[in-house]
Amino acid sequence: MSPETDERKRDLRRPALPGKQFVSGVEEMLKLRTSEFPGFTFSNKLKCVDTETSLLNDNGLNYISMDRYYETTILVRAPGSKNIFDPSIISSGREFDIHAMYMEAKDQLSAYSRYVGLPCGCRVPVIMLPYELMAKFSSDLRGDMFGRNESMFRDNLGKKLFASDFTLFMDRSEEMIGVPFFDKEGSTLDGDKTEIIKGDVLLSPYSDKFSAKRYGYPCTAAAGGDYDEVPLIASSYNLSVKPSERTLSDLL
Repeated sequence: MSPETDERKRDLRRPALPGKQFVSGVEEMLKLRTSEFPGFTFSNKLKCVDTETSLLNDNGLNYISMDRYYETTILVRAPGSKNIFDPSIISSGREFDIHAMYMEAKDQLSAYSRYVGLPCGCRVPVIMLPYELMAKFSSDLRGDMFGRNESMFRDNLGKKLFASDFTLFMDRSEEMIGVPFFDKEGSTLDGDKTEIIKGDVLLSPYSDKFSAKRYGYPCTAAAGGDYDEVPLIASSYNLSVKPSERTLSDLL
């Protein structure tokens, strides 16, 4: 938690591309995709997002957090498909890197177009994106869920549950795109991070001030809500997993 009187400003914005350069970059990328993958239909949007979040009070609290990033959400419809869309190409970053976005789309669409039969009678590894895993942690590591004994982890605080090299932490660091360093109650974290699971041990749920006080958990800057609402604990997707040194090939 942070004091009610504090000042801090974090500006993660990088110089923005001129409008014409941004538009020409988008057009160039779409030309590359349509020429290399004829028959595929691409739709939706690419955009530059500027955010500024501030929190002030009469006691001298003055927090300001700014960011700028490029967000790609492209829906793809395969040739002859009866679906509205098939794969989607989603990315975000503070650099507008045409080549990187093109290569990511190329890898994904090349794989999508290649049919591979599944082996029979053996286990097949499953690859998940981080946000797919975080959805379960986000719902069941809430402080209020713990306090009401509704979490699947409710009887496991302080116990070893995971692999010894697995660490999950609440993350408001600069690596999180579009996430301010404070929550809607003005709470912050030392170093902008705090561990929820360390090694293989579940240390605590994540909480806002209310849940922390009511149930005796640490406050982890997890309050959300609109600007005109009373802050409440929010299902947090500001969770990150500490990366290992192993590559995808090692894991498979």
